[in-house]
Amino acid sequence: MPNLAQVMKEEISRLARKEVRAAQVVTRKETARLRKANADLRARVDQLEKNAKQIAKSVEAIPVPEAVVAAPASKQRISGKGVRSLRKRLKLTRAQFAQLANTTGQTVYNWEKQNGVLTMRSRTRDALLALRGIGIKDVKARLDSAPAPKATPKKKVAKKKAAKKAPAKKKAAAKKKTKKKA
Repeated sequence: MPNLAQVMKEEISRLARKEVRAAQVVTRKETARLRKANADLRARVDQLEKNAKQIAKSVEAIPVPEAVVAAPASKQRISGKGVRSLRKRLKLTRAQFAQLANTTGQTVYNWEKQNGVLTMRSRTRDALLALRGIGIKDVKARLDSAPAPKATPKKKVAKKKAAKKAPAKKKAAAKKKTKKKA
């Protein structure tokens, strides 16, 4: 009987090896295909990197006019003196300049009176930097095409403030009368 057990063990082992080999054939084929695809992709990346280097060298060789070379908008400084000189050069009033910069006339006044570098929103800074590069005719055209600025109703604000102060005055007068009676 021990001979029969040994034969069975060997047969099971042989069949197991046969099944494993059959399963590995599919995996080996897929692995070989993926390795080839990987090699092709590496070769393509190398070729593209070479092309990119050649293009970069050819772009560096092209001379750039000095007028085009400018500091980024975030690096350019705007001072109160610069705002005033820009406004005067363009022959604009504070209100007109404010309309082009999307601010108020009071803001333009405050900028002009301030010393040193101004801090402002990036949108406003970009608008002012755009005004630096255009002429008087272009500015007039922009003003004509731009919508009129909205006027703030000052009378209503004054009435509201007066209405808030009135009850306080009445209360103070009532307190004085009560003190006089006592």
